[in-house]
Amino acid sequence: KGALEVLKEYKPIVFTEMLRKWSAKYNYHPNDIIKLFSDKDYSCFFSKNNSLIRITEITDATEHTNFFFLHKDQHFDIINSYESK
Repeated sequence: KGALEVLKEYKPIVFTEMLRKWSAKYNYHPNDIIKLFSDKDYSCFFSKNNSLIRITEITDATEHTNFFFLHKDQHFDIINSYESK
């Protein structure tokens, strides 16, 4: 949460690893991170076959652990170019 001002001002691409088993130890779920970024106009993606796959939540069936957060305006061209349609 300490980076919220950086996200607001610079809108960087964020690459992160999210694992339910690690976040549970700190009393949060990866979906809390997705919500936090979503509130700042970011979407969550994982990469597969040179495409970005958008996800809105992590479930027990989610196998990926590495994710990109891209801002809807700042990274529009990247999302448009690589998002799986």
